[in-house]
Amino acid sequence: MKNSQKFLILATLVVVILIIVFGSHFYFLKNNTSTIGYTRTNEISTTTTGALLKIVVIDSQTKEKISNVEVMISSGEWLEASGETQDGLFSFSGLEPGPTSVAQGQIHDYIVVHKAGYESQLITVDNIYPGINTFTVYLKPQDQDSLGSLTIKVIDDATLQPLDNASIDLYDQNTAIIGGRLNTNASGIVTFSNLTSNMNYSFVANEFTGGYDSSDGNNIMVKPGNNTITVKLHKPTSTAP
Repeated sequence: MKNSQKFLILATLVVVILIIVFGSHFYFLKNNTSTIGYTRTNEISTTTTGALLKIVVIDSQTKEKISNVEVMISSGEWLEASGETQDGLFSFSGLEPGPTSVAQGQIHDYIVVHKAGYESQLITVDNIYPGINTFTVYLKPQDQDSLGSLTIKVIDDATLQPLDNASIDLYDQNTAIIGGRLNTNASGIVTFSNLTSNMNYSFVANEFTGGYDSSDGNNIMVKPGNNTITVKLHKPTSTAP
């Protein structure tokens, strides 16, 4: 075999090895050029077992890291992890590398990033690579004059009396829970503030101690300023055996 042929074969093998080792990194760089709101990188790690997901959240204007940002990581229909950033970072380990359900044409795998006063980000994930998968998310601060609030009053549908200590879960259109679960006061009222306006929200209302049925609502449009809705909970009538 001629030296030129040997060199060509060797060069081909080197290229194949580079593609295998760094292919995912090239994939991220290619996608970064067309991505708005976040970037994605991958690092080969000899100390990480399986795959590690790191979410770094940065203010798009100040370029400072943001703490206490709500992060939800979902795999198909299941919530894999949720929590808040500390010093702008949230990590989740023990993931199985490989294509997610997005790549398989099934239910989306996604990351939801939310903080009051910022525009939320919904990130779909098509593949998890071995090593460290880092998403750097840039949240855009909202114009304070354009923010809205939603006041929910919960009452008994028969007596029309307010229900205190009813729990409300509020979700934005990215299915991110807003502000955690809040409970109504003695007047049956709870208020969610600093909401992105001109956006649809949904809620689930429960009263766990009085035997009431739960209630939910969808497509609640929040306009700038205060918005108020009333939710009626039904208490089934018990029948003697």
